[in-house]
Amino acid sequence: MPCNLAISITKACIPDEQVQALFTPPIVTSLLQSLLVAQGYTERAQSFADSELDTYFSIQTLANDLVQCRIGGYFGIDLFVERGQVTVNGTSADQRMAIERWQALVSQLFQRAAGALVATQLQSRLQQLYGSVTTAQVLIDQGDGEAHPVTRFTLHL
Repeated sequence: MPCNLAISITKACIPDEQVQALFTPPIVTSLLQSLLVAQGYTERAQSFADSELDTYFSIQTLANDLVQCRIGGYFGIDLFVERGQVTVNGTSADQRMAIERWQALVSQLFQRAAGALVATQLQSRLQQLYGSVTTAQVLIDQGDGEAHPVTRFTLHL
């Protein structure tokens, strides 16, 4: 039976380091793979330097949980992700617009993913404490006239 008491949390403050800790190499790899495939790229298991392979990408985890993603061939773009922080590098000045585009795409993806990761972790903790919990994605107006997506949790006590 759903609880008949409503609790509203407009904003929750979660320290950045806790959110960044959720971006483990497997999570980052999965997010980047999904984004790149959606953008029309094909994954290649090995790293490569052939300039003809500009529609391929490779992802590897380096030391200290640093994830490197190479997009394109020799003159491609490198994405580095460490604890949720994204750095994008290119090999030439001509790639400035592409670098800015990838920086924006990946940053936006990680912002959305952070919300989903926190919601999943919160749901898991609430289930441990209270049993049955359901979630729903809803839109709310925070007083600025725009609809903001949030996750609504319903506790079944």
